[in-house]
Amino acid sequence: MLGTLNFEGLGIGLATFLIIGIFHPLVIKGEYYMGQKCNLLFAIGGVAMMVWSVLSSGVVSLLTGVTAFSCFWSILEVKEQRERVRKGWFPANPRRKERRKEEKCYLQGSRRFPGSGRFSRSRNSASVCAGDGFQPIRAVRNDGKKRNR
Repeated sequence: MLGTLNFEGLGIGLATFLIIGIFHPLVIKGEYYMGQKCNLLFAIGGVAMMVWSVLSSGVVSLLTGVTAFSCFWSILEVKEQRERVRKGWFPANPRRKERRKEEKCYLQGSRRFPGSGRFSRSRNSASVCAGDGFQPIRAVRNDGKKRNR
């Protein structure tokens, strides 16, 4: 009876679970040490695994395909990890110059009372870190009057 059962699907499922589990700490460590630069490594790895998947057959093709798309998914996760670090859920690497610039811009751009809704950011004001996608530093009250800092 066991000779007719096919365990290949269970093995692929287990391997997929392990591959995804391996990529989670890779994203965390990659963002910590390299920041957004690790996206290039994930992209190159994903393309290489995708090519390998197309050129191979059987279980190897399936597992390299899963690894390829795990690499591509990790690119999105690095962006989300950056946001988790900004929120303080994960530690930031204090030795990275890029991180210090981001923190400086973010701290200057978020001087409102969190959760109170008392002040809101003005969309028309200039950002301290123009072009970096950070929020402006000037805040406007909900009644439209400008707040002095």
